[in-house]
Amino acid sequence: MIKELQSTENLQTEFINNVSHEIKTPISSIEGFAKLLKEKDLSDEEREEYSNIIVEESERLTNLTGKMLKLSKLHNQDRITNKQEILVAEQIRRTISLLEPKWAQKDIKININLKECCFLGDDELLFQVWVNLLDNAIKFSKQNGKIDVKVDSKNGYINVAIKDYGAGMQEAELEKIFERFYQIDKSHSEEGCGLGLAIVKRIIELSEGTIEVESKENQGTTVKVRLPLYNAKNNKIIIE
Repeated sequence: MIKELQSTENLQTEFINNVSHEIKTPISSIEGFAKLLKEKDLSDEEREEYSNIIVEESERLTNLTGKMLKLSKLHNQDRITNKQEILVAEQIRRTISLLEPKWAQKDIKININLKECCFLGDDELLFQVWVNLLDNAIKFSKQNGKIDVKVDSKNGYINVAIKDYGAGMQEAELEKIFERFYQIDKSHSEEGCGLGLAIVKRIIELSEGTIEVESKENQGTTVKVRLPLYNAKNNKIIIE
């Protein structure tokens, strides 16, 4: 009992320290450039540059606090109540279309092999899972790379696999990817806050599913999600 309490206290302390650090960085940046804007001898180009930085840092702070609130809410949930029938392949196609500007900019080819499967869950939360996972696959893919997306079903479960052929991860990184505020590639730190995969994992847990990640450095990463298959005709979860 004492060890468990100590572990919980350590996790809380670490979380608070991480939150303080993540919030302090954009606030310090906003404060610094706001002071610079008060200088009277700034050129129009400098004034515009500093203003853009303030806007970007404000957006990053908004994104961070939004994700923190989302993660806190999810961790306080013990079940999903807003359940509806979700066509997983259709939802993933919608996600790919939404992210087209990102993968088109890097000339990434997305190969899809999608079997339509039905899942009973929260449409908004599950959509957020695919957005996070596909966004990561795009982010860590090489220019002119490719991403494979597959959906099938077996033994009463929906199996989703998203594979990129990009940077990959070391084993030590792989063990930490679901930790809050952990960022896989520090060179991409300005693009995120390290909460995306923690949120994904919690959504999958609440959906009574599982998530696994396989990765090799410089060879790419495969994320596998497994969810209970739902039989809409019989109004029940399939157990084959």
